[in-house]
Amino acid sequence: MIQLKKGHKALRLGRSSEPGFRYFITICGKDKSSLLTNETFASAIQNGFQKAENDKVFDIISYTIMPDHIHLVFRLGSKLSLGKAISRIKSEVSRNLETNSSLWQKEFYDHKLRNDRELYPILHYIFMNPYRKGLIKHDETWPYFRMDEKIWTWFKTDLKKDYPYPEWLG
Repeated sequence: MIQLKKGHKALRLGRSSEPGFRYFITICGKDKSSLLTNETFASAIQNGFQKAENDKVFDIISYTIMPDHIHLVFRLGSKLSLGKAISRIKSEVSRNLETNSSLWQKEFYDHKLRNDRELYPILHYIFMNPYRKGLIKHDETWPYFRMDEKIWTWFKTDLKKDYPYPEWLG
């Protein structure tokens, strides 16, 4: 019988870090705190993403900041490994907030997208996350969501005036 590993060490099993590939990342706040959508925290996160993108660490495809976690899809640059890129984001946000205490759980979830077919369901999941969690109504927009303009142009063709169809929310 195969024994499955549990805990944060299991997240590293099979992890690859390949420049130019797209990754779907989930980063959780420490102790599942719900501070990430506080204006100050959200701004620090967005600034950290922007700085990493400007420094060619990665190219952001999409993200949503939830109260206790972040979903991020990006194309990894060639400057840093995947683990170092995520560490840089975490430390950049802490620096922006001028705090030395850790805001983040130690590890993160990652999934390397192997082909284009995997992209749409993940983008749909990221887009729908605040709606499904009841944080906004079906005709509102989540202020902590971003998608690359070219991808958004393609993605929004499945939406009703930039919002999900009410029946998607069950």
